Amino acid sequence: MADIKQSIPTPVGIFKRSTGECSIVPVVGNNIVETKCGTISGGYDNCIVQSGTNQSYGSDVISGGSNNQINSSYATGGNVVSGGYCNTIKNENTDGYSYNNTISGGYGNYVFADTAASNSCIVNGTIGGGYCNSINVYEPGDMSCGATVSGGGCNYIYGAKSSYATISGGYCNYIYGAESKNATISGGYYNKIFGDASYESTIGGGYCNRIYGDASNTNVIGGGGDNRIYGGYTASAVIAGGKANCISGDLSYHTLIGGGYNNQITGNYAPRNIIVGGSYNSIDNGNTSLIGGGIYNAINGAYHSGIMSGKCNVINGGYGSVQTILGGYNNINNSYESHVLGSNITTDRTCTAFVNNLSIKSIPTASTGLPSGAVWNNAGVLNIV
Repeated sequence: MADIKQSIPTPVGIFKRSTGECSIVPVVGNNIVETKCGTISGGYDNCIVQSGTNQSYGSDVISGGSNNQINSSYATGGNVVSGGYCNTIKNENTDGYSYNNTISGGYGNYVFADTAASNSCIVNGTIGGGYCNSINVYEPGDMSCGATVSGGGCNYIYGAKSSYATISGGYCNYIYGAESKNATISGGYYNKIFGDASYESTIGGGYCNRIYGDASNTNVIGGGGDNRIYGGYTASAVIAGGKANCISGDLSYHTLIGGGYNNQITGNYAPRNIIVGGSYNSIDNGNTSLIGGGIYNAINGAYHSGIMSGKCNVINGGYGSVQTILGGYNNINNSYESHVLGSNITTDRTCTAFVNNLSIKSIPTASTGLPSGAVWNNAGVLNIV
């Protein structure tokens, strides 16, 4: 019986056989295919080459462009470079896996499993275009599945478990770390998501924003610049925008900074706190507290407390403190369940309201029907029921 491989007719005209089994290349263009069933449709100085002694799966394709390369080794195949210039899909490790990856175009983009990464794997990765973008793994056993860089320049996805991570565009954005799966950077420049467990986090855009830490997962920075979310466990924290805002600490989960400048939520235990805006406001430890705005306001260790606005106001509290400062300047609330409205007030009693001056515009003129403790006007004299 005739050898089936030998019975396949050699293409004529614009294509010819290359050195790889059942591979074809254009007659002109100095292209070469060394792997089985590989195809180069056009272009110049493109190559699909074989690394190592083990035969690759093959079926790789370069559609056109110039100086593009697919470097195949064991368990490598189904990769596509559609065009562009100097784009590379490469796996030099004879024990690694690299298949079904795509570079659509652009310049200097690469999908690359490093030579030191024994048993590493890059599967279904996509670079849409742009320049000098990369999807990479570099440690033994690393795996990247379904990672995408849509475009832009010098954007990088790499790490042990960067599966389904996405960089949509921008410049010099990075997603990397031990586990950064499903992380997303939509655009901007010099934004980074990294750490041992920064999965499912998102940076919408802006510049120099960072999400990182040992367990900084499902966090969001919407935009702005120089914002940070990091710590031992800062899950589901949000910085919507602004500049130089920071959420940090070991347990600062479910927190929010809406915007403003240089606002901070920090501490060893600071969950569910909110700073809406303003500048230089801070919440240090405590739980479920709020600063609405203003400048240089601080809540230290208080639970279920709030500073609505103002300047240089401070609440010092603890578990179950429930303290508020409604506004004003230079107030200090050290008393549980006490509340301040005014300026330059320091509390000295619990469960008390403090004001500088109190003007009551409408006071009952009879005690009839009033509850115990109510104030009424008895012919110009204040009485208490």
